[in-house]
Amino acid sequence: MLACLFFALPAAAEQHGYLVSVVGRVLSVDRAHGTILLRHGMLETTPAGREVCVVPRKLLRYFRPGMDLTATADTSRRPWRLREVQHFHADGNDRPTRATARVALGVSNGDDA
Repeated sequence: MLACLFFALPAAAEQHGYLVSVVGRVLSVDRAHGTILLRHGMLETTPAGREVCVVPRKLLRYFRPGMDLTATADTSRRPWRLREVQHFHADGNDRPTRATARVALGVSNGDDA
């Protein structure tokens, strides 16, 4: 029995948190803390609302208020950590245009945030 616990602990430590796809709009950017305030729609286990999210620092310079984005969010703790972040370019009305394509900013495991 003790051996089962001994081997299960390292495996549990390697598991990622609860990962969900999130679509939302950036409300504000806090470059000093490496976070954004994201307004998102209803998720699998979370109602629509606002959430502070950690963004990989190497990608933070691309974020602007009013920008729509898609990402995978690690929601196991707060603030959420965004991974595999993509965004839409917003036009002057802060709406994504049909002519603009989604631009991948990069893939990050969230550890370099």
